[in-house]
Amino acid sequence: MLRVTALEILGSDFQWVSRENDVLMKAHSPAHGDFLILAELQFRYTDKMSLRMRVYAALDQEKYQLPVYSVLVNILQPSETAVVKGRVF
Repeated sequence: MLRVTALEILGSDFQWVSRENDVLMKAHSPAHGDFLILAELQFRYTDKMSLRMRVYAALDQEKYQLPVYSVLVNILQPSETAVVKGRVF
């Protein structure tokens, strides 16, 4: 069983427009130590999401010196022509 404890909610200073639906959390697991979770809530997936999330994750990792795991939650189904990337490194 993986145990993760949320330690605190951190602010993201890298966004040009304040977004109430994004959150950066510091978390801890006995197996993995401290890390960050960058969670974003969007209405619909677009192909620009993965680049934007990688940029924010890189800036957060540099600032806090911790690994960052990004989570994107889409409220609506993507368009029929959208190609959703499951995992980007």
